[in-house]
Amino acid sequence: MAYRRRLKNKKAPEGWELIEEVIEDFEQQMKDAVAEEHEGKRRNELTWKIHRIHWEKNRFIFDLMYKRKVMSRELVSHTGCEPCCPTLPCHGSTRVQIGYDWLVREKIADGALIAKW
Repeated sequence: MAYRRRLKNKKAPEGWELIEEVIEDFEQQMKDAVAEEHEGKRRNELTWKIHRIHWEKNRFIFDLMYKRKVMSRELVSHTGCEPCCPTLPCHGSTRVQIGYDWLVREKIADGALIAKW
């Protein structure tokens, strides 16, 4: 996987393992779409499947952050719901600690596309 090479020497944030399998599946679909036979197709037809997979992966990340609200924008190191940190929202045990900004910085998510939604 392309992102695995980039993350090889970097420590993934807490919660990455929760969405890693889904991201791997999108990456495998992308690899298959690029390697797909292109004989008999129009030039613009070649990229339709690639664009759809790219859109679906970024929509999945968007939904995690804005619709389901299980992912934060930044990495949050706060793990409890103690009143010691009133500025941080209560995130309980279902909140994913992986940050949207980290995904964009590591080029796993497309920030420009997600910003349009």
